[in-house]
Amino acid sequence: MGLALAASVLVAITYGSYLYFSQDSHLPGDAIAKKPERKANNQDKQVPEEDVVDPAPKLQFALSELNNKDIQEKLHEELKQETSIHLNMTTNDNTVAADQLSEVFGSKGIKLLVDAKAEEDLKAKKKTKFVLYVEDLRPEEVEALLSSLAKSKSKNSPAVQTVALNPLNDDQRDEMAKLLGVGAVDLQPAKKKITLNVKNLPDPVIIPGKKKGGKKGKKTSGNSSKKDHLAVMLAYDTSSPAESSKQIASFLKSRQAQRPDGTLQLVIVLEQTV
Repeated sequence: MGLALAASVLVAITYGSYLYFSQDSHLPGDAIAKKPERKANNQDKQVPEEDVVDPAPKLQFALSELNNKDIQEKLHEELKQETSIHLNMTTNDNTVAADQLSEVFGSKGIKLLVDAKAEEDLKAKKKTKFVLYVEDLRPEEVEALLSSLAKSKSKNSPAVQTVALNPLNDDQRDEMAKLLGVGAVDLQPAKKKITLNVKNLPDPVIIPGKKKGGKKGKKTSGNSSKKDHLAVMLAYDTSSPAESSKQIASFLKSRQAQRPDGTLQLVIVLEQTV
């Protein structure tokens, strides 16, 4: 009898526990613990890649404002610091601008060679971009060229509207080399001449001695071995392999070692905007 009673109690407890826990499994949906949702953050979002944007010009001015002393000083400082300069010029007529550049360069003793393809595009008044390359110019020579260009007289005087200046970067050097059909290594700038501070150096010791005699040599003309200073203008198209031309060949043949006394490489891009 006692055993039967104990068994009955045990069965009752077991059944009650079953009912209790089975009811908990059927709780309403909002009472069941849910795994917290992970909130998206900015790092989860895929940010689209931005197009590469050219750096803002270190100096930009309207050519008509070049008589402004502040602009002249800034231009002088930028040219003095660099060895290679890139000038992007907007124009109202590339053909007129090319003629004015040719005249200005010629007045400074520099002959501008226009590539045959560029010549065709200029005559056809195509709105193609054109690029001009010249090297071994001193900063003051570049300033004089721009000053003369600003004073160009014609019905579009001057055809160049604005000038944006930046140091020539590696990509631009590669493009220029491709247009000329040479390697970028062949368009490296001249090294700047190192200036020593001699203020605190002792005075030199002069040792007396006999002066060496000798016959005076004959003076030679400065133009006897000096080649013409040339610049070259090309259609700015790097989509196809460079095609050598008589003008490009003449320019490359005329190149000489650049003076290591602060001379510049100059790349000018003409871009017609009207």
